[in-house]
Amino acid sequence: MRIDVEDWSCEGLPVFEGKMVCDLEGSIMEGALRKIPGKQVTVWEVKCNVNGDEHCEYEVTFY
Repeated sequence: MRIDVEDWSCEGLPVFEGKMVCDLEGSIMEGALRKIPGKQVTVWEVKCNVNGDEHCEYEVTFY
């Protein structure tokens, strides 16, 4: 599953291509999703405003 996030904390920061900087936000999302009983989850940032993308995007995998 992919989650697009608008107006994240990195919006407005200078562009540094190749950088993904929203690890804290991804970790918060992962921690909240781990509260689902019987599910394990990983969250990876795949797009970031700082990388020059129009929004931040996270890949969420349940297993």
